[in-house]
Parts: sequence; structure tokens; C-alpha cells
Amino acid sequence: MKRIWTLLLALLMMSATSCAWAQVYQRGDRGTEVETIQNALTKLKFYYADVTGHFGEKTETAVRKFQKKQGLTQDGVVGEETMRALCAAAGIDVPDGGGADGAAAGTTGGTTAQTAATATLPAGTMLKSGSRSDAVRKLQQDLTTLGYYSGTVTGHFGGVTENAVKKFQRNNGLSADGIAGAKTLAKIASALSGTSANTSTTILPSTAGGGSIQAAVATALNTEKTLQTGTRSDEVRKLQSLLASLGYFGGSQTGYFGEQTKSAVLAYQKAKGLSADGIAGKRTLSALNADAQKSAASQSTGMVEKTELARMAASVIHDNFFNWRRNYENGEYCTVYDYATGYSWTLRIMTKDKHMDAEPATAKDTETMTKAFGGKQDWTRKAVWVTFADGKTYMAATASAPHMNGKVKDNNFDGHLCVHFPIPMKTAEGIGPNATAFQKVIESGWEETRKMAM
Repeated sequence: MKRIWTLLLALLMMSATSCAWAQVYQRGDRGTEVETIQNALTKLKFYYADVTGHFGEKTETAVRKFQKKQGLTQDGVVGEETMRALCAAAGIDVPDGGGADGAAAGTTGGTTAQTAATATLPAGTMLKSGSRSDAVRKLQQDLTTLGYYSGTVTGHFGGVTENAVKKFQRNNGLSADGIAGAKTLAKIASALSGTSANTSTTILPSTAGGGSIQAAVATALNTEKTLQTGTRSDEVRKLQSLLASLGYFGGSQTGYFGEQTKSAVLAYQKAKGLSADGIAGKRTLSALNADAQKSAASQSTGMVEKTELARMAASVIHDNFFNWRRNYENGEYCTVYDYATGYSWTLRIMTKDKHMDAEPATAKDTETMTKAFGGKQDWTRKAVWVTFADGKTYMAATASAPHMNGKVKDNNFDGHLCVHFPIPMKTAEGIGPNATAFQKVIESGWEETRKMAM
């Protein structure tokens, strides 16, 4: 009876507005829209279970918590108001409410990441705001790979997708109308294949292959999800793919976490000195993400195009370090990119207080960092971009001088180094002249970064 009244209320709301909303999601429902809800709740840290597409007790509890924080009616039911608030908070496109199974007229019915990834776009395809299909899903995945789209892959072309298309168009000399027509789709295909016909091809020196790093970041594993025996999801498929690329997994990438996947995780954990339990938790997933970024950095062509550097610059975040420093645990890994030289290296986080203390992860990372600093290890301050395991990249400044104690063995670095992130200048002045000097380098680097992103 409760569900009947809820549906009647939703229909009455539809008749009173111009919104074409035709679905209420609640306990017992299944479908791709439920996956979108679960993904959004996961991103906002209200939901910690597997993304299954089934609206169960855990999903309902997470919805109630979200509704409470948003000041909405805490009924655990996702109607139009809750869905729009949820998608706005998570920064993803709002589904069009086309039905419980998530399929709309004109779609082929394929909803898995694998189906979308292998879909081909027919000649004359034009995707724009309001479109809903596997072609849109593939577009979102392609833009994710290229570093333009950061939302959930839903197959629905909304505002987040339109903005990603516009950004790609601007960076590739196309009319920025937000419509993915023949020219835009061809340019995306060209970018994915590594060619650059009819694009700005000003080349900057590099030894890191920044575009490859961004692709690794875009497909990073979600470190907030624990993957273990019995789990079945696209995240497991990504885990298997990454383990395969690093030489630990040789089976079929099915998306199911079975004994072969567990054995691969165990082997990786032992090789990295992690707790070897065969469960891919936050520490293991963070280490895998860092290795993926390092692997991408090593696959260098020796050059970075200006358009790729602009894409990287556009993703950099300038935010008070004190607002987000606790999002990352000591012992996790992060990747430094020196946009001035193109060098990239991985650090292991030691502590985070007024700034971050860290160490080069390996002897190779120490060697690369030293090259970026002109062959020296000193207190010269350099503006850099630092990417963490969740794929977020922050403006920063660092020096290469080893000092005090270190924990990583065999990295040819006697001690640890400092990485500073934005904090208020008055706060830095209160800390001391060294902190103030780092902030000045950060602000200068931020000005350079914004110019590159234009």
C-alpha cells in the first residue's frame, strides 16, 4: 500500500511540473538506475557495499542517511527530489527515469561496461543532451579515458556529459556546442588511438608520458571498496585487468573474484610487503593504483602534446590542505608530476600535518626525481602536481633534499622529503619562513597551471 501511494504521489508531481520523471526507486527495485544511485552514494561515502543494481536494506539505509544530511524526508525512497539532490552532490548526470530496468527506446539493452566498451558508433551518430543509449555510455567511457569526464557512466547524456564534450571540443579546435556529432566523435577516436590530426600539436619535452598517466588515473580502482572472494562487479574486472598488466593475473577477466584472483592478490601483496590476506582493501588498492601510474609513466614516447598538458592542468585542484589531508592514509602512495620537465615519480606517504612528509617509493623514483631537480638533492622548491590513489590531483610544491629519518629501504634516499600544498598565507607565515616560501612557489605554479588549462 505504501508503494502505491508513493507512485501516485510521483504521478501527481509529474502532472504539476514539466519534469519527465516517471520512476520512484525503493527497496526491492533492480536496474541500472539503482546502480547509479549506489555509485553516487558510494562516491559520497554513504554506501559501502557492492554495487549490484538491487535496492536492498543497505541501499535504503544509505538513502536515509543522505536524505537526513540534505534535510529531505527520510523515507529511504528515491523520488525526483532525492535523485536530483543525490546526482547534484555526486556530480553525475541525472537519469531520465525511463523505467525500472533502465532501458529506453532506441537502446540495444546492453548495460555492462564490457558491452559499452566494445560498442561501435554508426555513421551519422549525433549524441546530445537528453540522449540515452549504449552509444552515450561508450562516449562517457571514452571521455573518462581521455580525462574529460569524471561522472558515473550511466548511458544518459546530461549536463555533466555535455560539459565534458564542450571541454574536449575547446581543447581540440572544434566548435564547443556540447553535441557529439561526426567531427567530435572522429576526433575522440583519433585521440584514443594516439593520433592528433588537425589538433594543436605544439610539443613540450617530457620523459613521463603525462597523457598515459591521466588515463591510468581515469581508470583507477575505487579505494573505498573492499574486493574479496565472492565479489562480482566491474571493480573486480578492473582489478583483474590491472593485476594482469602488472604480470600477476593470467586468467579471464570475468568480474568475479574467485580463487585465481585471490592468488594474484596474495602474490602482489607479498611482493609489495603488504599484509598478505588475499583481500584487496584500501592499502592494496592504493598500491595498485600507484603502480598503474608508474607503469604509465614508464611507457613514454618522450613527448607530451600541448593539448594533453592542458587536459592535465584542467584537472588540478587548488584547495586548502587542511580540508582534505585526512582523506589519505599514511603508507599510501601518490604520484608527482613535474610539468616543467615532464618527469614523474612515486612517493610513499609518511605523515601529514602542516605539510606532507614522504619518501621516494623505489631507487628508480629517487633517480627520476633527482633528474627533475637538475641532478641535485637540495632545498630548491619546485611547483608540481600530485595525484593520489583516488585519482584526484592537487597543486603542490616539493624539494628533493633528504632529511631526518626514512622508512623505505633500498630507495637510495637517506631520509624523507617535504611536499607542501595550499594553505592560507597567514597560516604559513605563522608556521615560519620555509612554509611561506613553499606557498609562494605553489601560488606561482597555480598561475602557470591555470594558464596551461585555458
